[in-house]
Amino acid sequence: MTLPIGLVILITIATFVIFATERMRTDVLALSVLSILGVLGLLTPSELLSCFSNPAPVTVASMFVLGAGLTRTGALEGVANKLLRVAEKGEFRLMLAMLPLVAVVSAFINNTAVVTFFLPVALLICSQKDIPPSRLLIPLSYAAMLGGTITLIGTAPNIVVSNIATRLHEEPIHMFEPALMGILIAIVGLGYLLLIGRKLLPSRETLATLIGKTGGTEYRTELVVLRNSPLLGQKLGDVRIKQLRSANILGVTRKHEPLDPPFDGIVLEDGDRLILSVAMASVRDVQGIHGLALAHEVELGLEEISVEETSLVETIVPINSPLLGKTLRDLDFVEKHGVRVLALHRQGMSLRERFLEIPMRFGDTLLLQGTDDAIGNLRDERSLLFLSPVKIPPVRRPKGRLALAIVAGVMIVAGVGAFHIGGLTFGPFPVAIVAIIGSLVLVLTKCIDMTEAYESINWNIIMLIAGMLGLGLAMEKTGGAEFIAHRLNDWFGGYGPHLAVAGIYLITMLMTEMVSNNAVAALMTPIAISSAHALGCSARPFMFAVMFACSASFATPIGYQTNTMIYGAGGYKFLDFFKIGAPLNLLMWILVSLMVPILWPFK
Repeated sequence: MTLPIGLVILITIATFVIFATERMRTDVLALSVLSILGVLGLLTPSELLSCFSNPAPVTVASMFVLGAGLTRTGALEGVANKLLRVAEKGEFRLMLAMLPLVAVVSAFINNTAVVTFFLPVALLICSQKDIPPSRLLIPLSYAAMLGGTITLIGTAPNIVVSNIATRLHEEPIHMFEPALMGILIAIVGLGYLLLIGRKLLPSRETLATLIGKTGGTEYRTELVVLRNSPLLGQKLGDVRIKQLRSANILGVTRKHEPLDPPFDGIVLEDGDRLILSVAMASVRDVQGIHGLALAHEVELGLEEISVEETSLVETIVPINSPLLGKTLRDLDFVEKHGVRVLALHRQGMSLRERFLEIPMRFGDTLLLQGTDDAIGNLRDERSLLFLSPVKIPPVRRPKGRLALAIVAGVMIVAGVGAFHIGGLTFGPFPVAIVAIIGSLVLVLTKCIDMTEAYESINWNIIMLIAGMLGLGLAMEKTGGAEFIAHRLNDWFGGYGPHLAVAGIYLITMLMTEMVSNNAVAALMTPIAISSAHALGCSARPFMFAVMFACSASFATPIGYQTNTMIYGAGGYKFLDFFKIGAPLNLLMWILVSLMVPILWPFK
C-alpha cells in the first residue's frame, strides 16, 4: 500500500464515521473532504473543480426543479383525490392502489419530492378514515425507493453511478436501461409489502391523529416558573399531583444547573425550569397553568398569543429547509411569523439539551400554535412540511397539464436514441442537457418562477454529490479503488464473478443503511468497476449491483431521506424499520444477485 492510497482510505473511513455519527453537516463535510484532498495534493485544482461541473450534480438539481414544477401546479392533485375515494374500500385496497402509484411516479421524479407530496395526502386519509399513519408511511417510503430503480433519473445515486462509469471510460447508463430489473424489483418489493410486510406494520398512532385523545408519542417542552407565580414555595410533587398530572417531569434546572432527582421534593423558586414530556392532547392543559410559561418565550420577552383564537398544527423540518442547523432562539417564530413553538419531538433527542438551544435537524417534528392567517403565511414559505390535514391549493393549477407534458417530454427525449431527419442525425441527448432544458421551459412557461426553482433544489445533496465525486476520483487516481477491489476479489472473486457481484451488492447495501446513498454510490462505483476489470469481466453487472443496492436502505430510518422523513410522522420506533425492512433487504439481495448477471452478462 502506497502513502497516497493509505491517505485516501484513511480520509474515506473518517468521512463515513462522521457521516454515521452526524458530527457535521453533510454539505460541510463534503466540502471539507474536497479541501483536504486538494491540500494533500491528491487532486489537482482542475480535478477538484471538475466535481462541480460533473453532469451528476447538474442533473440531480434539474430533477428537483422538474418535481417542483409538478407539485406547484397541482399536476398530481387528481391522484390524491382518487386515493381518497379508494380509501373508502379499506386499508388493503388503499395500499394496493397507492403503492404502485407512488412507485411509478418515483421512477420519474426525485424520491424525496414524491414522499413530500404524498405524505400529507396519506395523513389526510388516515385522519378521515381512522387509519393509524404507521400502517401507511413505511410502505409509502419503501415504494418510492423501489420505484426509483426503474429509470436512470429515478433517484440521485443512479445518476452518480452512470456519470462515474462514464468518467472511467464505461458506456453510460441509458435512460431505461435499468427498467426491466427495476420493474422486477418493484413488483417483488411491493408484493412483499402487500402480502407479508403489511402484517408486520405496527398500529401506532402519531401525534397528528391524537388531538382530543390521550397517550401516544410524546413531545418534549420546557416551562419556566414566573416571578409572581402562585406556585413559588410549593413542592413540585404537590404541583405535579394537582396540575401536571398529564405530564412526565424529565428534569429540573435552576440557574443553569440541573437538580438531582427525586424531583417531587424540590421547592419551586423563581426562574426554575421544568423539562416535561407531554402528549399533544395535553399541551393546552399544561400551557394554561397560571404561573408557568414556555421557557423560550420568557427568554425572548414575547407576548402570549390568545389560545382561544388559535389552532395546533404539526410540522416536519424537511431535508432542504432553511431552518436546518438554526436554534429556536435564532428563528424567533413569534416575532417573525406570529406562531408559537409549543414543543419539539425528535427520536433519540437528548433531554438535557436546553429547548431554546437545540439546532433543528431534518425530520424534527414541531408542534405550532397560531392563527389561521399566521399558519397560512408560514406554510407559504415552504420551510416546513405541514402534516395537518389541510388542503392547500397549488398556486398555478391551470398550468398543471402543461407541467405534466413538459416533464413527460423530458423523459421521452432523454430515453430515445439517435434518430435521422433528412440528412441530419439528432441524439442521443445527454440526460443533463435535456433536464436543464426541461427546467428552463417550466420557468419560461411560468409553471414555476426562478425563486421557487432555486428553493426547490436541495443544495445539501448537490454539495454532497460533488464532494463524494472528488473522494471517488481520488480513490481511482491513487489506485485505492484497485487496491480495495483486489481485497474484495480475494474474499469473493475466488468463487467466481457471481459471488463477487453478490458481495459488492451486500457491502453497498450495508453501507447505505448507515450513511447517504449518494456518498456510497460515489465511493463504491470505482471499486466495483476495478473489481470487474481485475476479474476480466464486463463492468456492467457490477455497476448495476451498486446502483440497485443504493436504493435498498430498508432496515434503518437513517440511511435514506424518505425513511427519516416518515420516522417521526409515523410515530415509529427504530426496530420497526428493521423488522419490516431486513427481510426485504435479504429478498432484494437474492433477487439482484441472481438476475443482474442474466440481464448484463459478464462477457
